[in-house]
Amino acid sequence: MGDVNRVVVYGAGNIGRGIVSCLFSQAGYRLLFYSRGTEKLKAIQQSGGYSVYIQENGKKISQKIEGFDILSNEAALIQALAEVDLAACCLYPAAFRDVARVLAASARERRIRNNKKTLIVMLCCNEPGGAAKLQDDFQEEWKKQGGSGNERTVRILPTIVNSVGFHTEIQSKFDVMISSNGYLEVELSDEDAQIFPAVEGIRRIPDAEGYLCRKLYLGNMFHTYAALLGKERGYHWMKQCYADVEIKRKVKRAFAESEAALLKTYKYHAAEYQNWREMMLAKMDIPSEDDVERVLADLPRKLRRSDRLLGPLRLCIGKGCEYKELLQAVTLGLNFLARETHSKKGRDWLISVCGLEPENPIDQTIIRLLTAEEAQYGKCIESSNI
Repeated sequence: MGDVNRVVVYGAGNIGRGIVSCLFSQAGYRLLFYSRGTEKLKAIQQSGGYSVYIQENGKKISQKIEGFDILSNEAALIQALAEVDLAACCLYPAAFRDVARVLAASARERRIRNNKKTLIVMLCCNEPGGAAKLQDDFQEEWKKQGGSGNERTVRILPTIVNSVGFHTEIQSKFDVMISSNGYLEVELSDEDAQIFPAVEGIRRIPDAEGYLCRKLYLGNMFHTYAALLGKERGYHWMKQCYADVEIKRKVKRAFAESEAALLKTYKYHAAEYQNWREMMLAKMDIPSEDDVERVLADLPRKLRRSDRLLGPLRLCIGKGCEYKELLQAVTLGLNFLARETHSKKGRDWLISVCGLEPENPIDQTIIRLLTAEEAQYGKCIESSNI
């Protein structure tokens, strides 16, 4: 690649400033951060950077992040994307339209500069189908901005983030904590692999969808369910949740239900899967300073039909697998959301909040299980209490 020492980090939250920055900084890259609100980034820069802390066997290993620049506005972001060959987009689908517009503008600028190299954009948001959606949005924006045909110089690659990132204040209010054994997995074609840089901690996978679903429907699912159960008991920290024997029992049961459906749907290399499974379950035994409220932040997104709670429930129903514990997880999440938003629960609310499709047979089953008309919603809420 041309500009191998620089990478644009588009989105400076816990993923962008956490595992993404950690891996690229270790590999010697200069980080170019962009966030709509630059005040926090400027404060970090003025304070001399920040630290990423890695949980490792109960210890905390720190890495200082100080070699970075701030892209102060969208124009600067577009110019940077026109120059570099690699970016990490750490934003969720709500921002895709804006991201697509910026990428289209940067593609135009690359043409003006006669930069014929491919811009690789790692989409780091663990969203099923997200890379294809953003690629489609980009092509649409490209044409809106006067481009003809499909623009092939911008490649958006699905990237799986295998690391929890959360705020910590060990030394500074800007520090970030990430889980041990954190890494990224990127779907690379043979062509992409020829131009993608070798970075320790970034692994190539053949098909992101199956790997993304296991991360979301197993790892993210059990972490979110543990937080929901812990919140119900008044816990504030995830280490309290995992220290609770009954919570851990319920979470492992949900894990087993989701796993059964996943293994009926996707094929994994047996040894690799077993290693991943053991690593993921071991996270329950590592005292985590992650807080319950952070895990449950943006709950409406986490309750969408393809996300960590409803996604595995839908898969279990479709594959004819047991789903009792997953149903309780979904119900508990909906119950909390309804209370927080002062919403009246019911069929229309479920469809609106979760994005369920009434004409879809699996969604019909879920609506039937959860709506008051079938007298199932209330029963599920009662049975969700530990």
